[in-house]
Amino acid sequence: MCFAGLYGGALASESVPFEELGGDQCFMFSLLVPTPMEGKNTMESPLELVINNEEDYKKLFNPQIMRQSCAGIDLSKVINNVDFSKKTVLGLWSSGSCAVTGFEKKVLRDDIQKWMIYSVSAIGSPRLCMKPGLESLNLIAVPKIPAGYKVVFENIPE
Repeated sequence: MCFAGLYGGALASESVPFEELGGDQCFMFSLLVPTPMEGKNTMESPLELVINNEEDYKKLFNPQIMRQSCAGIDLSKVINNVDFSKKTVLGLWSSGSCAVTGFEKKVLRDDIQKWMIYSVSAIGSPRLCMKPGLESLNLIAVPKIPAGYKVVFENIPE
């Protein structure tokens, strides 16, 4: 269901500023995505993160999932610091075909419903493409989410 589109104009929702955190270039976050078996097929489960402390945030950047291309790189240049007294980190795993060129992120806050809606849209060319493509954990930092608010995640495919 498209919460942002359905509720975005009908309620008192407002756009929330955010800071992109990155990390995809050096870490294989795809290894964090749960993939339960269903019969003979594996199903990719959604990976939706709400992080409110430094310890949980640092766990994302496990050296065991670091790309070889980043060996020897100063990780402080890749991993942004977050002030968790003022910020909450959100992450939403998204992937697309090789036609996807990026992901557009939007965050809406609805104080009436007490929701934060994080939506990620795959953007790209209209060409047909069957190879694996771009993928991202879409890590962002938003102003601290108040207690009692629900975070709704919305992955909008290409």
